[in-house]
Amino acid sequence: MPDVAMTVINLSIFYLQSVPDKEKSVSLAKEAVEIIYPIHKEIPYLENYLKTAIQVLQANGVDLDDFFKEK
Repeated sequence: MPDVAMTVINLSIFYLQSVPDKEKSVSLAKEAVEIIYPIHKEIPYLENYLKTAIQVLQANGVDLDDFFKEK
């Protein structure tokens, strides 16, 4: 799963920077968080992946308080 999460994060960055598409970028970053969040404490290097996905959400203007309230 960590490899899938990293690929999804990379795609979210791609749609943030290279081919701007906010909807795709946000959707992919949210998917990455959903993959990583439940297991990030068990696999320490996933913390960086989680931070990156959150940064993509922030860059897209997502309200993180609302996002994490849904979780």
